Amino acid sequence: MRMRFERANINGLPKGVGRNVSEFSSFYCEYVKRVREEVAKYPGSELIEIDIEDALVGWQMEEAFGTNHTCWGDRNGGYTKNMTLTEEELQR
Repeated sequence: MRMRFERANINGLPKGVGRNVSEFSSFYCEYVKRVREEVAKYPGSELIEIDIEDALVGWQMEEAFGTNHTCWGDRNGGYTKNMTLTEEELQR
């Protein structure tokens, strides 16, 4: 996914930037800040932020959107959770 963002020329993430975790993290934090600031300009608007890796995410979605909590879950059994990255992988 990071490589897709890197090639996408997204506002605030120029093409070629985001090649390592540090660059991408900086972009993402600034992006979140800009979204929060934009939403704050419109009284009555609500920004809902949910950590999709939280074990209770289904319940959070149900509370926020009225969906059934069972509609959200881990369905990709081929993915290894809590993968540990090496220093070299972080710099890619």
